[in-house]
Amino acid sequence: MTDPDFGHFHALLRTAIRERGLSLESIQRRLSLQGLSVGRSTLSYWQNGRRRPTTGASVAVVRALEGILRVPAESLTQALASTPAKVRAPVLQMSARGMELDHMIRSAGCEGALLSLETTAFVDLVSIGADGAIMRTMSLHTVRALAEMERYPAIFGGEPGGSAAKIRHEALSGCRIGRVVRDEESNVCVSELVLDRKLTRGETHLLQFLAHDDNHIPVNTIFKLVVTPPALLALEVSFHPDKLPVLIEEFEKATEDEPDSFVRVRTLGSDSRVALIRERARRGLVGFRWSYADSPP
Repeated sequence: MTDPDFGHFHALLRTAIRERGLSLESIQRRLSLQGLSVGRSTLSYWQNGRRRPTTGASVAVVRALEGILRVPAESLTQALASTPAKVRAPVLQMSARGMELDHMIRSAGCEGALLSLETTAFVDLVSIGADGAIMRTMSLHTVRALAEMERYPAIFGGEPGGSAAKIRHEALSGCRIGRVVRDEESNVCVSELVLDRKLTRGETHLLQFLAHDDNHIPVNTIFKLVVTPPALLALEVSFHPDKLPVLIEEFEKATEDEPDSFVRVRTLGSDSRVALIRERARRGLVGFRWSYADSPP
């Protein structure tokens, strides 16, 4: 599957230029006033994804562009440093016969929505049932608008072998459910969250919603895919008192196929929960895996 465009440097740059309403000539002139020289053709290549800034001098230009285009500090440089093509996860491993994730987002009426915002905090609270399956996931997202926006896509990918028809989102605050798109091949559900007000550039907003998965497929791993790191990422997993794991590991890795870059054993709290918090998490995967007393050796 082609990586979703919203995580790419060129897409963020293109959107910022469009929203600022500046011509490439005007941007080039403003850069030159700061002692930075770059050709209009180079700027065009950058925003169209034909080239990427790679040298120290060109990265300095990117930092200057953040000020000229009035986007949040580090937003373009962080996107430039990310390598989404190397990050894989179940939601990105959709079959060629299934709808691509970006197409699902467009079909749900949220085209360009993720380009119009910066996620400042991302919190997921996952509840595991007595059967070892995910009962529900509560998500709290705080976003800052980079352009006018009034829609946000909620995305949930279920376990292999499940049915997307048994996945649904529920709006709790700051939004309501609009259009819903499901792909049975990949077991993914995308729901349009219509915000309770239109945000203008610079405004912040809190979204709270649930994802329900009635497939009841047991899991032993929960992770978040970090492409553009938010300022704060938190993940909490709560277990049913009748089915508690005997071993829990917190881990990080660059891609799903690579070895752990970080791992440590964790213990449950008295409330049968375990949580992790990251400020500016490293790109890749971060999460928990566990085993039960009756798990196969």
